[in-house]
Amino acid sequence: MRKRQKIHHQHSILGHSYHVDTAEGPYELANGLSEDWTRLAGRVSENYYWFRAPTITLAQLADTVQCLHSMSGKFELALWADGDKFDASLKVTDELDAASWAWSFAHFWAKWSPEQEKEFQAAKKSKPKLRVGKNGTVKVKVQVSTIED
Repeated sequence: MRKRQKIHHQHSILGHSYHVDTAEGPYELANGLSEDWTRLAGRVSENYYWFRAPTITLAQLADTVQCLHSMSGKFELALWADGDKFDASLKVTDELDAASWAWSFAHFWAKWSPEQEKEFQAAKKSKPKLRVGKNGTVKVKVQVSTIED
């Protein structure tokens, strides 16, 4: 079941550290950062640039968190977990922040729009579930199409 995750923040004399709770326990995303990026985090209402990482790993999330302190404008980061799979969303208000984000993290963050979100959610819901009978049999519907020369 998909569950909203919170990134936890701690401050000590060594700096700011962040972790997220996983099934195996807390996973440290960043440690010893000189600045606290949560000062700019919050709700973004309009005029934002939206990025999405539908299948982000914990290592990629750690890279993300370590770079959030360089943001100059307000942003909203959301994280969900479904078992050991993570899904993240980032909304950025500053145009220069968005441009540098797109350039730096193009390999796992994608520019996103509300239309893409609707398509993504519809595709997730439309996946057929496999049902296995009591005796181990599976009923499958197959659509066969042929390509003619």
